[in-house]
Amino acid sequence: MQKKAITLNEYSSFFNTYKDKFIRFAYSYIGDTSASEDIVVDSFITLWEKRNEISIEDAPAYTFSIVKNRALNALRDQATHRKIEKTIASQEKRILDIRMSSLEACDPQMLFSKETTSIILKALSKLKPRTREIFERSRYRDESYSQIAKEMSCTKKNVEYEISKALKILRKELKDYIPILFLIFLADLIK
Repeated sequence: MQKKAITLNEYSSFFNTYKDKFIRFAYSYIGDTSASEDIVVDSFITLWEKRNEISIEDAPAYTFSIVKNRALNALRDQATHRKIEKTIASQEKRILDIRMSSLEACDPQMLFSKETTSIILKALSKLKPRTREIFERSRYRDESYSQIAKEMSCTKKNVEYEISKALKILRKELKDYIPILFLIFLADLIK
């Protein structure tokens, strides 16, 4: 025997009878009124789309199953978002810990000693003249990449490349002094 399709009147009556009950059910798990209402409305839309395959007698259980599954999916999404948020917070904490330990290891006497200055100048002297000029304009004269590119007749990408190349060479040359110099270059790297 073929099931009788749900009529518009039956659907309207069913909607008015169950809508608030289903919203309360979804809300009891999700805790968000707007999301619960969206789940229930979407579930009723799905019921309407399947109205020729579902009888009015089967509609409550069918719609309840849809609401339950969508609420479950919403909770899974919330769990995933929370997990991602925790991962991001953990990474931010590690960065903060690194910054704190670098700052704690920073010895002003060492940083401004003649030896350190000499090492930095020696490392800078190993750069090609154009690379060194771009690096010094950026780091010591505080010129923007755009300004350097304009004055040196090159592209901003070229300036970025030269700065990156200079930093790579300096990191290699100053590897033993990186914890001390980290704070100086960190601010410039974020620029």
